[in-house]
Amino acid sequence: MDGRPSKTVGFGGCKIIRLQCTKDESSGNIMPVDLIVAGPCYYTKESKKDYEIMMRTREQSLLMKLPYTSHFDWPDHRATETCPKCCNRAKASSSKDLHWLLYQHCLQVGENGIGMRMLPRLMCEECFESITEDCYVTVMTGSQAGLQRSIPLLDVIEAQGNITWLQDGQPLQTKFQNGLHMNAYELYTAWQYSGAFQTMCDEWTNRLQASMSGRGHSFGFQNQQQAPS
Repeated sequence: MDGRPSKTVGFGGCKIIRLQCTKDESSGNIMPVDLIVAGPCYYTKESKKDYEIMMRTREQSLLMKLPYTSHFDWPDHRATETCPKCCNRAKASSSKDLHWLLYQHCLQVGENGIGMRMLPRLMCEECFESITEDCYVTVMTGSQAGLQRSIPLLDVIEAQGNITWLQDGQPLQTKFQNGLHMNAYELYTAWQYSGAFQTMCDEWTNRLQASMSGRGHSFGFQNQQQAPS
């Protein structure tokens, strides 16, 4: 799903875990703050180098002598490293310190319209457990059609392994039993080139447009931007 007409992706659909972090409409927010759970990962030194390139600003692009194709200037890799809850920054290491990769929607209004970017964020393992300890997911738990029950979110994610997509119509089953996880950039790439990522972007854009229409706003999205290429 990289925008080229010749790109073919076999994708049967899925359910995505979205944590809604604000619910008070009186706060003046157009939309609640959502965090999409991408999965557990390790933040390696190799991942940090890749994020420094992918999450570069316009000024950093000039210093790297790389193109910057966006009409908007987005945050660099330091935003990715900063935990959305405690604000501590993840440190790249060769050790197996677990982090959680989340996606947060980022909006920007400029002369070229409204830009949207799915900003990857790394959350501390302790912070993630603290915000999901009371979260449950309804899943299919058997071969018999229609058999469902609510399971703690962390148990569901552990059973899913690296990728947190819940395939529609598929029973819950353990896909990874060896405890291995991707590095943070590998997990980011797995989402970027999937139908799940594009669906996540489209669904949130549609919700935002519907919310703004309900508040009397008539403007839409022009020149939506993702990451610099």
